[in-house]
Amino acid sequence: MDPDIDNVLDRLRSRGHRMTPQRRAIVEEIMRTPGHIAPGDVVHRVRQSLPGTNPSTVYRTLDLLEELGIVSHAHFEEGAEYHHFDDRS
Repeated sequence: MDPDIDNVLDRLRSRGHRMTPQRRAIVEEIMRTPGHIAPGDVVHRVRQSLPGTNPSTVYRTLDLLEELGIVSHAHFEEGAEYHHFDDRS
């Protein structure tokens, strides 16, 4: 697994958050996507491997990642999108 993804998962665990398969898949999708991604796109992509993923789980995970400073959100004409911070840039 990507060290950046492992780091994010470790940070969530250290704050007492469970690592469900859905949360892990959401983090992986966000961290692997360059640029911005809309929450609906995250839901769609994660549901390809985990069909029961609830949109509210995606939004809660995005909120947690924003609290940790891992992602930020911006409002575009099409709606909110999130961008992860790449420590390598």
